[in-house]
Amino acid sequence: MTVEGGLLAKISPYYPNEPINVSPYLKELPEDMGTLGLPEWEWFHTPGHSRGHVSFF
Repeated sequence: MTVEGGLLAKISPYYPNEPINVSPYLKELPEDMGTLGLPEWEWFHTPGHSRGHVSFF
């Protein structure tokens, strides 16, 4: 190991280094700006870093 520092640097060889398929877990956000399973939260379109970027409040 060439990285000095904390525990996370030391266990980094055990991190996954392959793509992870998250598509089975993706759901479209509702048009009414609500969120699934979090009724007190709302989402807002905040263009900037990536296409379709949103923020949650």
